[in-house]
Amino acid sequence: MRKQAVFLLLAILALLGTSPQAWSQGEHARSGVGHDGTPIQGVLKRLDEKGRLVLEQGDQQKVVESGQLAYWGRPAAAREGAWLLMSDGSRIVADLISWNEEQVTVESRYWQQAMIPVASLRGIVFRPPTSAARQDRLLRQIQEHAAGEDLVFLRDGDILRGAVLGFSTMREILPLVRIRVAGQAEAARISYSRVQAVAFRHLPAGAAEDPANRWVVGFRDGSQLSVRSLKQQDTELHSFMEHDLKLVRQTAPGGDAWHDVVYLRPVDPKTQYLSDLEPLGYKHIPYLGVAWSYQMDHGVTGGRLASGGMLYEKGIGMHSTSRLAFEVPANARWFHAEMGLDDSAGRRGSVVFLVYCQRATEEESTSGWERVFQSEVVRGGDVPGRVRVSLEGVRRMALVVQHADRGDVKDHANWLQARITIKPSR
Repeated sequence: MRKQAVFLLLAILALLGTSPQAWSQGEHARSGVGHDGTPIQGVLKRLDEKGRLVLEQGDQQKVVESGQLAYWGRPAAAREGAWLLMSDGSRIVADLISWNEEQVTVESRYWQQAMIPVASLRGIVFRPPTSAARQDRLLRQIQEHAAGEDLVFLRDGDILRGAVLGFSTMREILPLVRIRVAGQAEAARISYSRVQAVAFRHLPAGAAEDPANRWVVGFRDGSQLSVRSLKQQDTELHSFMEHDLKLVRQTAPGGDAWHDVVYLRPVDPKTQYLSDLEPLGYKHIPYLGVAWSYQMDHGVTGGRLASGGMLYEKGIGMHSTSRLAFEVPANARWFHAEMGLDDSAGRRGSVVFLVYCQRATEEESTSGWERVFQSEVVRGGDVPGRVRVSLEGVRRMALVVQHADRGDVKDHANWLQARITIKPSR
């Protein structure tokens, strides 16, 4: 039945004159941004054995060193299947095969069967809510859960607390989730159809692996992995992750193993994302008394970063009128970002983005704040614009968002992929 549906979809795409590759990747998966902010165009062909990006530009190939790349493509929204949220930030979209206290076994039309240690998971979303806002709220609840007990989120809104023991392996007969609730001698048995998600208790962190020289890889089914390396073997793509975990992505015979990759970002010490840094200070001046905080790697409402119909992995959400200041590394070279209103604002909202810098003086004290960038008015639905600011001699910088038309209504501003590039060491 599933194969028939796939063939029907391919036939529809053929009638529309759209290739499967264009449908799966889209135009946003044919472009990227270099370390210095320059656009990079091309269709992904592979990562070679030296970790270089190989792109196809017409009848030619272009090789991009990982140190020359900021990111390529855009993350995709998750589709069918459960979401396994891992402690390293990865998300695996797949079907659950079995689950006990030690491990979860998953498989899908894309992923070969794999066993994921429960100790490496933050949570599992079995049935994502239909609305993006509710999905984001549930994901934040799971990611922020740090207590010494598991949580079971039921579809009616109730939450059970205790120790989750897994679910019945006889799912076709009696699918049940088992949880030992505090104070009860026997485990509670809950119909699998009533369960929406699980958040696992916070476990002591093991020895952290070196975060440098890694890749964040996004796939078209919404899976996003933090990998040490990505290697092709025939029509399979092997993702090597933390703690010797390997996931195998499979394609149809004769298919392109890189076909499903829609996003790549090297984790490189020469690039520091502001959302990974501790701010010096934050100030918000409410227009009508409603206070807003900033959000790291989320929009100001707490949802995923989305502007111009595209998703973003990194960035900062702010509301007008607000200011967020950072210490600038001594070896910083440039500040890069894209600017836009979050898609949650719809066609409403209008802001001005500004960047202020504070430079060091010869007396090792700091001078006053200087405005070094001001955008035009940015409105809801606008395509994100770009900003590039030199940080030579700068000690501190501040991101400022001011309201424009109609007060601050829906002024959900996003600093997308906001990052500082570092001078290479000699």
